[in-house]
Amino acid sequence: MSKNILITRVSAIGDVYMALPVAQELKSAMDCTITWLCEPYCRNLLEHHPAVDRVALWERKKHSKSLLHLLKATSKVKQELKDEYYDYVLDIHGRVKVIGLLKTLKHRKLIGYSRPENILELALYDEIVPVGKRIIYTDKNRLMVNAVLKDEGLDPLPADTVTYPRVPLEEEDRAKAARLTGEGPMIGIVYAASRECKYWQQEKWRELLPWITGELGYKCVLLGAPDDYGYGEEISRGIEGTVNIAGQTTLREALAVLERCSASICVDTAMLHFSVCQDIPTVCLYGSDVHLDQHVYRDNFLVIHKPANPRKPCQKRCHCRDFRCMKNITVDMVKSRLLEGLAMRKDR
Repeated sequence: MSKNILITRVSAIGDVYMALPVAQELKSAMDCTITWLCEPYCRNLLEHHPAVDRVALWERKKHSKSLLHLLKATSKVKQELKDEYYDYVLDIHGRVKVIGLLKTLKHRKLIGYSRPENILELALYDEIVPVGKRIIYTDKNRLMVNAVLKDEGLDPLPADTVTYPRVPLEEEDRAKAARLTGEGPMIGIVYAASRECKYWQQEKWRELLPWITGELGYKCVLLGAPDDYGYGEEISRGIEGTVNIAGQTTLREALAVLERCSASICVDTAMLHFSVCQDIPTVCLYGSDVHLDQHVYRDNFLVIHKPANPRKPCQKRCHCRDFRCMKNITVDMVKSRLLEGLAMRKDR
């Protein structure tokens, strides 16, 4: 008998993407119908995905702190899902505002990850998946899948299972990517992120890009959201061989663009995960908000992380207050890592 499953990872784009293997593995292991609850700006990753049968939208304004808007968005989701009964509700998001909504839905079992710092959340779950404070994405996904498989009396995934997210692309996605980027060898440049502490300095980009287009002979394709277009123009203005397509792609089209790249250079944002999981050599510029111990990637994960104090690196907040960890990343470091990545590509 088919099981009805609701997965909730409502945001952010990179986190939704990295949680996709939960749906992929469940679809592979058992007969089930999967609904995914997310915010509207993440839907393009999930629609038409073979592991996701339905996308339900929580239309909360991004970064809004309005309680009234939150209540309205929650009420709308409850109305949309009120007639559904879920055998399993898998809370990957792990926030009280999400769990409160999930408790109102008709379900048999609500399963979530342990978060020792949030006792209230733990009290609301029917089953808790124990995880450490720092656990890699692939292990976390596997533990959630195994909680369901165990409940169904099915064999668990082996401990060495590593499943990467996959978003099947349509020919339209690839055709749009080709129109935007043109032909020839190219390097993807992902230069903007959600927080200032993740930005690399403008003058360093302006030193690096001409070296890539001139000495190496690669086109630089700048990717980002609509709001990132202006900054992309600033770092690439007057540099021949650069193409700024920020804001001109859907998420799937951005994946198709990265698929065309020989390598990419990314600050810490969703497209970094896109690039790495597509097995593209990816130079990753990490600042203060970094959890490298949560990632398990192949050799193409080319990290540069230079904290001001290696013994006590900053996390979400930059204790140095001047983003020194990003300033410590030099142009020569990035050049060296990029050459390493391009050599890796040629060896395949």
